[in-house]
Amino acid sequence: MVDDNHVTHFIAFGYVPLRGLFSRGEAAALRDEFDRLLSEDYPDFDGTQTRHVAHVCERGERHAALIEDERLLDIPRKILGHDFVYENSAASAHVGDTPWHGGSGVVTWEVPHIKVSLYLDDLTAANGCLRVVPGAHRNYLRLVDPRWAQAPDYYIPLRNRNTADGFRPWGLRPEEVPHIPLESSLGDVLVFTEDLPHAAFGGPGVRRQLSIAFVANPIDDEQRRWLKERQACSDGELRPPRSFIDSDDPRKRKMVQPLIDLGFEPRD
Repeated sequence: MVDDNHVTHFIAFGYVPLRGLFSRGEAAALRDEFDRLLSEDYPDFDGTQTRHVAHVCERGERHAALIEDERLLDIPRKILGHDFVYENSAASAHVGDTPWHGGSGVVTWEVPHIKVSLYLDDLTAANGCLRVVPGAHRNYLRLVDPRWAQAPDYYIPLRNRNTADGFRPWGLRPEEVPHIPLESSLGDVLVFTEDLPHAAFGGPGVRRQLSIAFVANPIDDEQRRWLKERQACSDGELRPPRSFIDSDDPRKRKMVQPLIDLGFEPRD
């Protein structure tokens, strides 16, 4: 389960690994269902192009059970608060490099959020594990001293999925940018904020990523306004699933109630 050290690690660095949160057998079963859902949406998938399957925690039996598992629910509860909100879930079959991205160059998050990811393959720095730039999810100078309120974001070069052949941030090849490789084994869970620059390089095959996104319950008019704007431009990512609204599990109903209160139309 998540403890105070995990929470402070996340706050400081923008990510936290939770090793062995699930067993290898549990993760392998999720991988089997992942592959089944992928084949349903992309029956001709041949492993040459990245593909994404949306709303998997509303479709697969094992994925649906995952969103009811206290080991997983303890993550947003401890990091975002007991009244956290479910945003979406997805299964991504990544092929090839994933360029650096994450943060203000793409979107400015006004509401605290996390992405909970299970990589359903054993991944190392040599075969495409997640890479992160610790602490680059925030501009500390602006927090420490208001005189730095207009300080530039020095990580802008990593935030916009630049795939140009000659892209050389700070004169470095993208894979040479100082980073931490988050190697992971089946059953590990990696938690990070989308504001954190992250990427993957060197994967020769398909990398399976199961991701579940949560946001904090908006606490003021500005945060509620921002969520409404995000809903309007995100192709319905924040629409509460009907299966959660009608669930017998009060935890599921609770994690979408704030979306209902905001007037978001349910998704069947």
